[in-house]
Amino acid sequence: MTTTQPTSWRGAVRAQCLTFLCICFFFSSSVSSKSADCPTVPFWFQIGPSPLIINPANPTDGQGPDSGMVRDLVIDPFGSSDQIIYIATDSGGLWKTQDGGATWVPKTDFLPSLNIGAIALDPGNPSIVYAGSGNAENQFASSGAGLYKSSDGGETWVVLGASIFTNCAINRLVLPAPNLLLVASSCGCFRSIDGGQNFGSNPPLYNDGLPIISGNITDLDVDTAIPTTVYVSIWGFGIFSSTDSGATFPAGANIFTPARGAPASVGYITFAQSKQPDRRTMYVVAQLLSGPANTGVFKSVNLGLSWTNVSVNTSDIEVSPVGYWGTVGVDPQDAKRLYVGARALYLVTDGGVSGITAASRIDLSKLHADQHALVFSPPSHVTGPAPTRFYTGTDGGLATTTNSGSSWTLLNGSSACFFGNGSLATILFRKIDIGRYSTANNLYTYGAAQDLGVSVHRPDCRGSPWLFGQGGDGNSVAVDPLDPRHAIVSTGDGTYSTTDGGASGTPSWQQSGKGLTSVNFLMFYDPKGQFVYAAGSDNILYQSADNGNSFTAIRTFSAQVYDLSIATIDSSTIWVGLGDGTVQRTANAKAGSNANWTSIAIAGGPRSPVTGIAVDPANTSQAVAVFRPSGSSTRVAFRTVDNGASWMDISSNLRGVPLNAVVIDPNTSPHAIIVATDTGVQRSMDFGATWQPLGFALPNVHCTSLAIDPSATPSLLRVGTYGRSVFELAYQRIYVDGNSTSATQDGTLENPFHTLLQGLNVPPSGAARFVNIQSGDYAVGPITLTQCATLNALNGVVRIH
Repeated sequence: MTTTQPTSWRGAVRAQCLTFLCICFFFSSSVSSKSADCPTVPFWFQIGPSPLIINPANPTDGQGPDSGMVRDLVIDPFGSSDQIIYIATDSGGLWKTQDGGATWVPKTDFLPSLNIGAIALDPGNPSIVYAGSGNAENQFASSGAGLYKSSDGGETWVVLGASIFTNCAINRLVLPAPNLLLVASSCGCFRSIDGGQNFGSNPPLYNDGLPIISGNITDLDVDTAIPTTVYVSIWGFGIFSSTDSGATFPAGANIFTPARGAPASVGYITFAQSKQPDRRTMYVVAQLLSGPANTGVFKSVNLGLSWTNVSVNTSDIEVSPVGYWGTVGVDPQDAKRLYVGARALYLVTDGGVSGITAASRIDLSKLHADQHALVFSPPSHVTGPAPTRFYTGTDGGLATTTNSGSSWTLLNGSSACFFGNGSLATILFRKIDIGRYSTANNLYTYGAAQDLGVSVHRPDCRGSPWLFGQGGDGNSVAVDPLDPRHAIVSTGDGTYSTTDGGASGTPSWQQSGKGLTSVNFLMFYDPKGQFVYAAGSDNILYQSADNGNSFTAIRTFSAQVYDLSIATIDSSTIWVGLGDGTVQRTANAKAGSNANWTSIAIAGGPRSPVTGIAVDPANTSQAVAVFRPSGSSTRVAFRTVDNGASWMDISSNLRGVPLNAVVIDPNTSPHAIIVATDTGVQRSMDFGATWQPLGFALPNVHCTSLAIDPSATPSLLRVGTYGRSVFELAYQRIYVDGNSTSATQDGTLENPFHTLLQGLNVPPSGAARFVNIQSGDYAVGPITLTQCATLNALNGVVRIH
C-alpha cells in the first residue's frame, strides 16, 4: 500500500490588503506565543535570467524571450479562454499563469524534486492538479521523488506514491474520469482509482503497488471519443490498448506491430489520434533501432489495424534522437493537419500524403529548437474552425500560435528590466562566473547553460532579464577579474570570448581559444588576471598567458580535470581535482610546462571524480575537495591543512549528499566552507564538523556552481542552478518606501533599494510590534523579518511579491 506524505508550502509572499495586513515569520523551530527573538537570516534572491532576451543577431535561437525546457503543459478548461496554464519544467518545477502567460509563479520550489516530467488536471475539478516528478531526458539527474497532488490549484501539495515512483521518471499523466489516474513512468504504467492515494493492479481495491503493465512507458493517451479506451506506448514493444479505462492491457492488444506495418525494432514512441471528422486516424513518431534513419513517422487511418510510413525528407527528423525531443500532434478539428516536432517543428495539411520536407518547417528563426510538448486549446475554449490554437514546449520555453505557426507569441514572461517581473526563471546552468573587486564589476554575471549557450546580466538592466550571447550547449565560463566585460565561454560548438560584455544588438561573441582543439572545456581565470586555464576530456591542462587568446598544453594528468582552484594570495599555486578521485598541486604554475606537480591521493576518499576543489584564499596549504557519493561510500567532503599530506573526512551530516561545487569564504572567522548540493547550498562554520543550510528561500534545486567575491563585505555569493536560473545571497534586506524622498540607498550590490525609514529597519530582537508600510508594489522577493511583526498597510493596497 502506498503512503501519502503531506508537504505544505508557499512560495514568495504576495499580500494584498486594503487596510490591514498581518504577517509573522519565524526562523526558529518552536515559537513562543508571546514574542520571538529570531536571528538575522540572509535569504536567496532571484536575479535571473528571468527571462532571457535573445539578441537579434542570433536568429537560430528564435526571437525570444526564452526560458528553460518546458517538458509538458496543461490548460484549465474552465472559463472561455486559455488563461490558467500549468507547465512542467526540467528541474525548475511546476509554474502557473493566470493571465495566459503574461506572468508566472513557481508552485513547487520546496518539494522533494523540481524535475517535473508530466502534468494533468482532474476532469471533474481542474483545481486538482497532478505533477509527476522525474524526467527521463534530464541531463543532470532524471530520477523522481513521487507524484505531487494539489487540491487548490497548486498552492499546497502532498507527495503520493514515493515508495513506488522514487528513482522513476514519470513521463505522462492522464485521467480518463474524475479521480481515476493513470501514470506512465519508466517503471511501468500504474493505476489509481482514488486520486493517487493507492496504486495497484488487483481489483477491486487496486492497492498492491504493482503496475498494470510493465516497461518504460513513453506515452499514454485517452481515446479522443471513448474515454474508457486508453493507449499506452511502451519502449521496444509497441502501443497497447485498453477498453476498461486502463484496468487491463491484454497481451494481444498491441496495435503497433510489424505484422500491421510498424517498424521491426522501435525504441521511444509518441502517439496522437484525430478527433474530427472521426477518431480513426492515428500518427506515431518512433525511434528506429535498425536501419539508416533514427526516426520514423507512421500513420493509420483505421484505428491501428494497419500502418504506413510517412515519407520524411529532412535530416532534422531522420537523425532526431527521439526521447530527448520528439512529439506529434493532430489538430482536433482536422485529421489531416499533422504537426511533428523534432529539433524543429513541422506542419503538413494533407495528413502526410506528400511527405514531410524542410519546406514544412514552421518555427525557423521564430522559436528555440528542440520540441518537447505539443498541446491544443481545450474544446471549451475553441470558437472557430481549424487551425486550432496550440502550444509548444521547447528547450527555450513556451510559445503559442493561432495560425499554424505563421506567427508566434512567446509566453516566457515580460522582458521589463525590474526584479519580480513575473517571468519564468528556469535556465539550466552548468556554470556561472561573476565580475569581482568592485560594485560596478559585481553587476556582471555570466552563465553557461544547457542548450542556451552563454548569457550575461549586464549593468544596463538592473532587473532580472539577461541577454543571450552565444548558442549551443554551454559548458563553462570564466570572467576576467580585471575587466568584467571580458569573459571566455566554452560550448559544444567551440570557445568564444567577448570584450564588451555581450553588448545588445551586436554579434560580440567571437571564436577564440587558439590552441584548444576540442570542445566543452572547463575555463578558469587567474584571480589576478592575464592567465587563463582550460581543461577538457583529453586529460590535458592548457594555459594562456595572454588573456585567453591562445593556449598551450602544460600538463597531462592521469584522469580528466573536473575542477581547478587558484590561490588568491599566490596565483602560482593551483589545486586540480581529477576524475579518478585524486588531486594534484603545483606551486609554480606560471612556469607552464615546466611547472612541478605533486600527485595526491585522498586517504579514505571515494574513487570517483572530485567534483569541486577550493584552496583557502589566505593559506595555500589548506584545501577542501568534494565528491558525489559513489558505490557504497558516503564520504563526500575532505579537508587538508598540510598541502595534501593528510586529509580529514569532513562529511559529517552531509554523508551521502551529492556535492557539485565548493568555495571558501575568507570574510568569516573561521573561514566558512560553502558547498553546492543537489538540493541547495550548505555551509560549515567549524571546518566541516557540522553543516547547515545557508540562507533562506532557496528552492530545492540542483545547485551546480558557486561564484564568490570576498572583496565585498559580507562576501558576495551567487549560485547557478540547473533549472531555476541564478540566485544571490542577500543580507539585511529591508522593504522600502519608494515615495520617501529622504530615504537612503541600501541593499545588495546586485539590487540597491530604498530603506523604509518608518519600519522594518528595526533591531533583531524585542517584542512583537506593529510596522506601518506605505501603499505600493514591493517586488523584491520574499519577506525577511528578524522577528514577529504586524504590518499595517497605509493609504491603500500593498503588494509584496
